Amino acid sequence: MNIVYTCQENYANIAGISIFSLLKTNLNEYIHIYFLDSGLSENSKNRMRNLCKSHGKSYIDFFDVSLLLKKYSDKLTAFQNNYATYAKLFTEMLLPKNINDCLYIDADTIILSSLSEIFNNKDKFTLSMGYDVVHKNHKKNISMKVSEPYFNAGVIFMNLKKWRENNYSEKILKFISEKNSFIYGDQDIFNLVFRNDIGKLDFKNNVITQFFFFKKLWLIRLLYKLNDNNFYNKSEFNFSKINIIHFTYFPFILRPWFLGSNHPYVNYYYNMINESPYKKDFKIVKFKQPRRRKLIQILNRNLIVVTIVGFMSKIFYGNKKSKSLFLEALK
Repeated sequence: MNIVYTCQENYANIAGISIFSLLKTNLNEYIHIYFLDSGLSENSKNRMRNLCKSHGKSYIDFFDVSLLLKKYSDKLTAFQNNYATYAKLFTEMLLPKNINDCLYIDADTIILSSLSEIFNNKDKFTLSMGYDVVHKNHKKNISMKVSEPYFNAGVIFMNLKKWRENNYSEKILKFISEKNSFIYGDQDIFNLVFRNDIGKLDFKNNVITQFFFFKKLWLIRLLYKLNDNNFYNKSEFNFSKINIIHFTYFPFILRPWFLGSNHPYVNYYYNMINESPYKKDFKIVKFKQPRRRKLIQILNRNLIVVTIVGFMSKIFYGNKKSKSLFLEALK
């Protein structure tokens, strides 16, 4: 399996936990990690090398992406005060040309089981990505139709052979040179440059934080105006078997490296830390939250959902339909 990661030094330990979980849950796989380095220390690199050595069937190589990021930084919008997230756009340019496919995984993830079946992907598309949820106005602002699917760039199966055949690296550079404002960073760029050439990655391979909060498929569809053509269907939206948890930012659920995290997999994450070589120096960060946000986290999630449903359903469907949606939300 060819796996790609990227991050800066401030995310090195978080990336290390993700890599540790990958190796732990894929013991029988030969894994080659290609790390797009945008500022890691030698100490962090050596720790990752040692992780791979202990696995016995894995290797890690580091590719310096800092010059590319610097070259195009004036054309890009800093995302959370850095440009590291854009590194994945240059995957094909940096990896050896004999590699035909790879799986990109964000550092803020944890792997729960084998990923081998992803590499059996026979999709006709260049990329395979999981769905994300964004407001309809965001789609309009980046010249997408509301009815179009919008994908999350945290886990991407990349068919590099098709990428090269379709000259996507050139298209990316051309697109970057013409645009300079991306609210969701590289994710917007992937959705636009690879438009109509992105296949659906299974729900279980990129379960983002928003899904854990809303939980109900019908509720997500109601709030974000989604359907079978631009989102998962009922059988796909299933939490019973998860391969990759993606700890995306969401104001009402704190990620597990923050003190007081209320993420449903926070204890699993702590267990992974305690099993890993990062146990002694992994820092759980104190984070002072706005009072209103903290209050909402403390409140019962169902109360929040019912309130949202009541408000939204009355607007969209009127009193008659809102009553049935209320009853569904209370289940």
